[in-house]
Amino acid sequence: MGGLISNLCNSQSADSKIIGTEPEPITIVPTGDALSQQISSSPIQKKNSEGKHNQPEQKNQNCTSGMSYTDYDWIKEIGRGAFGRVALVRKHDNQNIYAMKIINKKDFNVKSTIDNAMTEREILIKSDHPFIVKLRFAFQDDACLYYCMDYVPGGELFKYLKSKKKFSLDEARFYATEVLLAIEYLHNELNVVYRDLKPENVLVNSDGHIKLTDFGLSKSRTMTNSKLGLRLPILGLEL
Repeated sequence: MGGLISNLCNSQSADSKIIGTEPEPITIVPTGDALSQQISSSPIQKKNSEGKHNQPEQKNQNCTSGMSYTDYDWIKEIGRGAFGRVALVRKHDNQNIYAMKIINKKDFNVKSTIDNAMTEREILIKSDHPFIVKLRFAFQDDACLYYCMDYVPGGELFKYLKSKKKFSLDEARFYATEVLLAIEYLHNELNVVYRDLKPENVLVNSDGHIKLTDFGLSKSRTMTNSKLGLRLPILGLEL
């Protein structure tokens, strides 16, 4: 099955947007008091004695030495984009399912695309938040970069918005609150501006909660002016 992943890497990339998941039935969004209770009990709301957010028990296992695509069985392709594709894969040793983002190095024809890929990797490595996709493994070979993330089975929030035409007030509040918590974490904890907030980049998990994805356009909140030696703030598009 590893050969299928290799073929997926070496095949010509399409121009459509990387998706990351395929849609499945969405969990009913809580409303009213149930909505308030579920948001208030969200993991991001719980802080330790130092005032910082508690971290989930399971840690990132990224930048894994010696790993290759042959350690995974290819199940199917679930997304594609200008610089790579996303495959649903199963890891041999633990039989867990992951979404593997495969970025073809031959598409790194300008420096900005390399920077975008490296920026996304660094943010995913540092991030540990219930409303942001989790990077589990990252590795590379001569042809591709591979990012293995948790599979988010619900698909894009955009698909549900398109199907329903509009969300109810409670639904809109629910999703907006979780997106805001994810953005707040990026700004305050990682000093990162997201810069690509849209329904297509908000995934819905099987429990109905959201996962923010696609950090290729994200930037540090400060940038260095090489001529003046100044650090200037970058205003995020989400602000």
